[in-house]
Amino acid sequence: MIRWDASIGNMPFTLEYTSDGISWNLITNNISSNQRHYSWTVPNNVTNLAKIRISRNSSIDESNDFFTIVGVPQNLSVNWICPDSAYVSWNSVAGALDYEVSMLGNIYMDSVTTTTSTTALVINPNPSITDSWFSVCAKVNGKRGRRAVAVNAQTLRLSTYVNTVDIRYNIDSSINRRNKRVFDLFISIGGEIFMSCVCQTAR
Repeated sequence: MIRWDASIGNMPFTLEYTSDGISWNLITNNISSNQRHYSWTVPNNVTNLAKIRISRNSSIDESNDFFTIVGVPQNLSVNWICPDSAYVSWNSVAGALDYEVSMLGNIYMDSVTTTTSTTALVINPNPSITDSWFSVCAKVNGKRGRRAVAVNAQTLRLSTYVNTVDIRYNIDSSINRRNKRVFDLFISIGGEIFMSCVCQTAR
């Protein structure tokens, strides 16, 4: 949504945009004189040199600063296994050069790391905090795009430090496929299974 303020007049407004900071492209030239907003469908071209310009008769104004057009990361996921760190992942964004991961601070979403990957290990600046919000944005030439909707996450109810790990094998001798035995492997801590897999070995 584009919004502006202007004095009363009877001539329509014209809106334009630039994606390179030089040439201007028409959005519309027939906005009602009493309207002060416009719903703009943002073009699908990645840039950090975008601006909006509005005009009416000889009066012209434009954005004070450049803004970035780039997609918003999707499928944000947070796995917070230990209080001191969390593993964050998301889908790649076309045209993005890197990504900035943020975590809720005292008031605002604070930047915690920047990466060229679509995963990041976030170090919790305050391990006593075990419930927080995480987000990520794509960046173009160091300029941020719009952040993904923040995801709430808590640490798992699983101690990082354990004295013993109970590894138990459940061998089902009745399963025999192509001369390979199949084993069900379970690893549990304190009686709670946190990993299971199927292993195959030669006979």
